[in-house]
Amino acid sequence: MLGFIMPQEVKGDEAPRQFLKDVKTIEKLTHLDFFWKLDHDVEEKLESETPREMW
Repeated sequence: MLGFIMPQEVKGDEAPRQFLKDVKTIEKLTHLDFFWKLDHDVEEKLESETPREMW
């Protein structure tokens, strides 16, 4: 899973990687639970990872 938090001041020439966040961080900021239907252990594992090796 990839999650991004981009400020309003983005110019457009920034690397997307600098805005990459784990889903758990985004959930804490938004008070949303995106993958609540998944098994709890699977949900925790997936939402806590930030797949930086893809970038």
